[in-house]
Amino acid sequence: MLSVSERLSIDWKWRRHREHHRRHFLPFFLTTYVLFAVGSTVLEKSGPPLGPRPSQRILRVRRWPQSLSEANRQREGPQGPEKAKGQGGEAKKRKLEAPNSESPVASDDMGLKALLDMHSEQMRRMQSQIDGLVAINSSLQARLDDQAESQAQEVKELGEKCNVIELSHWIEQGRAAEYADNMEECLRSIKEEVERIRNGENIYCGCLDNEDWPAMVNDNALLPHFKELADAIQLSNGIQHICIDNIELRPSTLGILFPAMEGKVKLVDMRRIRFPAEHVTECYEIFAASIRRNHALERITWINQISSDEQADLLIKSIIDNRAIKQIRLENCFNQSGVNGCRALVTLMTCGRPFEWLDFGENGLSDIDDVAAALATNPQLEKLFITGNQLNNSDAELIAQALKQNTNLQVLCTWMRTTSLPPDLKR
Repeated sequence: MLSVSERLSIDWKWRRHREHHRRHFLPFFLTTYVLFAVGSTVLEKSGPPLGPRPSQRILRVRRWPQSLSEANRQREGPQGPEKAKGQGGEAKKRKLEAPNSESPVASDDMGLKALLDMHSEQMRRMQSQIDGLVAINSSLQARLDDQAESQAQEVKELGEKCNVIELSHWIEQGRAAEYADNMEECLRSIKEEVERIRNGENIYCGCLDNEDWPAMVNDNALLPHFKELADAIQLSNGIQHICIDNIELRPSTLGILFPAMEGKVKLVDMRRIRFPAEHVTECYEIFAASIRRNHALERITWINQISSDEQADLLIKSIIDNRAIKQIRLENCFNQSGVNGCRALVTLMTCGRPFEWLDFGENGLSDIDDVAAALATNPQLEKLFITGNQLNNSDAELIAQALKQNTNLQVLCTWMRTTSLPPDLKR
């Protein structure tokens, strides 16, 4: 058995050893345990580790150091704490920057980079399209500027030419002095008319009404003046009435004046117009096309000889096609020309269009059986004027019979006198 002193010595050594263990190993054990637990949790959440395999790290963690100083040396490394810290940061940076197909962070980075590349490519294509549109716009703007400059120069030149027609110009062409004076007066009238139209003061354009003067012969020197008049009409708010009388017109003149009237003139009055023989067909085509397109036109007067049925059909068709026209005066168009005026009148009466009145006076109409038959169909016609024609008693009887079946016609004018219909025949 041990003595009391030996027991006390053993007990003191045991207590000393236990105290040493509590002071030195227990804190390190607890710290290691906590670090291991936290590290395991992080590894489970973040996926596969970037560093060594877990088994290797566990082995390193489970290796107990001999003392705290050894543990500190292992953590700091042989070159000091700052060097160890720097190496640890560089290692971590290399791990983060190194491509790792198994890391979700690296996968996200690659997806973001692809998205940015796609966006950059789209922006590049859009910028290329914008650059192309800007170039096209610049080209079109340059062309428009060139055209505007050219037109301004043309207007300026025409304006200058309008003032250079001297009396000698007409005399040199073999015209009489009276004709030269008349042309000077006509040009002055055109200028005054242009100013009134531009000022909005004019509702009747009569500068081309040459009724009381010698017939005006077409001349290219007049084209700038016609162009100035046409521009004024086209830029106006519209005029009520234009009269062109006793003038020779060619395609060049018609091509300037009549397109400008479209949508602007309500009444076109054409009298004693002459077309050169070689340009008759073209002139009728230009005139008919303008009548068809002028939807402001409500009334048309045509007092001119029509030389063929083809030209008559062209004119009649253009009138029918323009549904804005309500009043038609075709006077002295078919007499002694061989053109069938009755056929033209019947075409207008049976086209289905409503007309306020038709005036077919002085056309040499006779044997109007077809006209009477058309009246009996009760066309949408309020007034009919057929004065100055070659009608006989038989024609009058046919008309009287036709009127019994007509309830739309309100007024019939024949033989230079007006006949009001009986009340029972009125609409």
